[in-house]
Amino acid sequence: MLVALLVVGGTLATLSVMRYTSYNAGMLDVGNMSQAIWSATQGHPLLYTLDGGTFSRLSWHVEVIYFLLTPLYAVFPSPATLLII
Repeated sequence: MLVALLVVGGTLATLSVMRYTSYNAGMLDVGNMSQAIWSATQGHPLLYTLDGGTFSRLSWHVEVIYFLLTPLYAVFPSPATLLII
C-alpha cells in the first residue's frame, strides 16, 4: 500500500513538474501562488499582481497555510517546489 502511494505520488509530482517546464501550466494557478509565497519570503502578506494591480491572497481566500510553505520556498524558490509538495 505504501509503495503504491509513493509510486502514484511520485508519478503525479513528475507529471506536474513536466507540465510546468514545458510551458503548459497556466499563470492563474501556479504563477499567482508562487508569486504570493515568494512575497511572503520578502515580508509581504501574500501579494500577487493581476491586470488591475497588486492584491493580497488573503483578500480573496484565507490561505494561511501558505505561510507554512514559505520557509521551504525560501530554500528552493521555484514553482516546481510547490508542484512537488
